[in-house]
Amino acid sequence: MKPSKYISLLLSLLILITVIGCGGNSENTDNAENTEKPTFFGIVEDVVAPKPEVLGSVQTRFNADYTDELKPSTEYGELLPFVGGYHTYTAVVNEKEKTVSVPVYGLCTLKGSVVVDAVYDAVKQHPKDEGGFVYELIKGSDGTDPLKGTRQIIASDGSWLIKVPKNSSFFRAGGERIIFERTKKVKKVVYTYPDFYDYKGKRKFTFDTALAENQDVTYDIGLFSEGLAPINICTKEKKDDTTTEIYTAYYIDNNGNKLHEGFIKCEPFRKGYAVVQNEEGFYGVITPKAEWFLEAKYRIVNYNDSVGVFACASQGYFEILDKEKKVVKKIFTEKSNVEVITSDWLIYRKTNPDTGRVEYFYADGDDPFTCTETGQFPDGEAPVDGLYVCVYSGTGTIFNIHGESIISIGDFGALSDRFGNTAVVTNSNGKKTCFITVSTKKRTEWIRYRYMHQSIGDRYLVMQNPDTGLYGLYDVMTSAFVYENCQHIEAFTSGDVTLLSVMRDGTAFVYNKDLTPVLTVASTAQY
Repeated sequence: MKPSKYISLLLSLLILITVIGCGGNSENTDNAENTEKPTFFGIVEDVVAPKPEVLGSVQTRFNADYTDELKPSTEYGELLPFVGGYHTYTAVVNEKEKTVSVPVYGLCTLKGSVVVDAVYDAVKQHPKDEGGFVYELIKGSDGTDPLKGTRQIIASDGSWLIKVPKNSSFFRAGGERIIFERTKKVKKVVYTYPDFYDYKGKRKFTFDTALAENQDVTYDIGLFSEGLAPINICTKEKKDDTTTEIYTAYYIDNNGNKLHEGFIKCEPFRKGYAVVQNEEGFYGVITPKAEWFLEAKYRIVNYNDSVGVFACASQGYFEILDKEKKVVKKIFTEKSNVEVITSDWLIYRKTNPDTGRVEYFYADGDDPFTCTETGQFPDGEAPVDGLYVCVYSGTGTIFNIHGESIISIGDFGALSDRFGNTAVVTNSNGKKTCFITVSTKKRTEWIRYRYMHQSIGDRYLVMQNPDTGLYGLYDVMTSAFVYENCQHIEAFTSGDVTLLSVMRDGTAFVYNKDLTPVLTVASTAQY
């Protein structure tokens, strides 16, 4: 291609992106000299904003007929919701009647075949304790109270379905069980009991009802892992004018049997280890067979399973132990609680229980971990993909693992996300968003859109106009909107597959990560 033609093509693309981009929604604010215009990376053709148009119909159905109920089957594969229309109802808002429209949801396969048409008021994705998730399907809620409708719990692949029992609500799911919280009235007092069901809808057992009915007892059922869940109980004993709290803890298995008793505090198992406190008040670490990995001799144990280390407190110091029980670091401190927060450079934080002061340090050399520009410690407890923030007088400074400042932004609200080289920042009221190119330390102008914390890959972000309530899809590669003014946009993920559901112009579309259409279906309003 001749240079003159290349320049003409580039100018044409810049004009096109300007037309479909932010338009009148962007505003000039602070740090205007440090803003970044749409840029191109690599080959020009690679960053042209795609046009998600649908030529003809790509609608397919798993069954030929309109379906308003899931028929469990092992043939679907994983399912994802999609928005297929709107349900309109009248509600009283501030003592005035108001017409409200809410999306209705259907279910489709990852390849875009409709399994259930858009008939549900809500499809909630609940994570399971040991990984994966289940769906809660709600229908006929009348828009005021979703618990009034018909509720079902289904497998993520649609292979089984359980109706939520009467007077019950979903509590949690595990690898072998569903836990419902059942409401019961005993002598004019309302209690809730955890009921454990298997995936065939059969109740396996009801957790200790005596604990629920005893108003001097509070208890907590922790996450199931390795087939065990921790039960932590606090009993208040009153004598004269004093109240004493007595703690007991143990584990239960999938059948409700008590295991590993004799503790006063138990944490869930994470990657094969759990922190427990014995009756003498000392902390240690056990395996699922109740074998001691670290003997109960510490006054505190903080386990970071993602890093794979244990911060163990003895008198006057903490030892950071790895899973080989090797001492990685020894930190001297009289009072502070020490927790490792990241594996990069082994940064840890110290919290003073008397003052609440939190300080961060590098493990190597005991150097304080601060922003070199401001001298401040990070405000957050964990990084956003290697980036930290300190905020002073409304200005947020973003810095990296080396303390090097990336950028300072006024009217700062939060560092919301990071996608590769692009960081997403929202303002103080959450109604504006800007994007930072980390490598060049530059940013775009504020755009008056909310970031909905949903994305397709590391390129397309779901945004909402706070003034109109309409949605748009933003392309961080071209710093432009692919399209705007949609009734609804929502991203749904299963494993490594994400599908984008869009409602616009009376039609429901479902796209894959490349914005290739996999499904179009008429709005349910047309049925």
